[in-house]
Amino acid sequence: MNDSARFGRYRLLRKLGEGGMGEVYAAEDERLGREVALKRIRHGGDDESRQRFWREARAAAAVNHPNVCQIYEVGEEGSEVFLTMELLEGESLDDRLKRGALDLHQALDVALAILAALEAVHARGLVHRDLKPSNVFLTPRGVKLLDFGLARSFAGPASAANVTRTGQIVGTPLYMSPEQLRGESVDARTDLFSFGAILFEMLTARRAFEAPTGADIFHAILYEQPPALAGSSAIAAVDRILRRALAKKAENRPSSAGEIARDLRAASTGESSAVSVTEMSMP
Repeated sequence: MNDSARFGRYRLLRKLGEGGMGEVYAAEDERLGREVALKRIRHGGDDESRQRFWREARAAAAVNHPNVCQIYEVGEEGSEVFLTMELLEGESLDDRLKRGALDLHQALDVALAILAALEAVHARGLVHRDLKPSNVFLTPRGVKLLDFGLARSFAGPASAANVTRTGQIVGTPLYMSPEQLRGESVDARTDLFSFGAILFEMLTARRAFEAPTGADIFHAILYEQPPALAGSSAIAAVDRILRRALAKKAENRPSSAGEIARDLRAASTGESSAVSVTEMSMP
């Protein structure tokens, strides 16, 4: 990218990625003299894309926490909508897991950071609804939660306010809760289900509900359990915790991210432990 590539007061440095909504660049904010990540929708996008874009900006800006990617600005430049956020160095959890599983203590460090972010998000009355490894970013300074484009308000951690139209499925199927798949109301415990699926994947490098077709994935999430973790007593304790998070009924899951964090800290030990999986019989 040449030095003349610009976007308003931002000088575009390099392209970081591209998605259905638009493009993300590393850019220099020439007014403040700092590098940022600039996300924009080409030609303004359709109404749904614009609404999701503004929703992402407002939801992320509402949460001030070290484990949530910070939003700096949202606005319009010509026919395009854009937002700027802190520029992160590192890799997504999704990319890291392509190289294999994390050991127990690495996984718990990441898990506790995700839970801290979720606790802050839920305290603001929001549910993320799209928690997955590609929305968790690993930096040399810690873990950051990204992409609040599907975030919605809810009434409280034990409430199920109507935050999605009945019958509408939103999220990423591999990590969605049963109530999301059914197009039902969701609350904070929906994010805890997605967290459980991520924790399983961190420890095994296997997806909790992977299957050959979308219909099979839906069936697995609704009716099946992932294989059991085996190994040390610490791993057995972690397995019990993630199975509570993966309960099919929201009321059977832990009540908050903080509760899971406390249980994970209690389960951890001072020594690294190898993890294996044992196939479970399905009811």
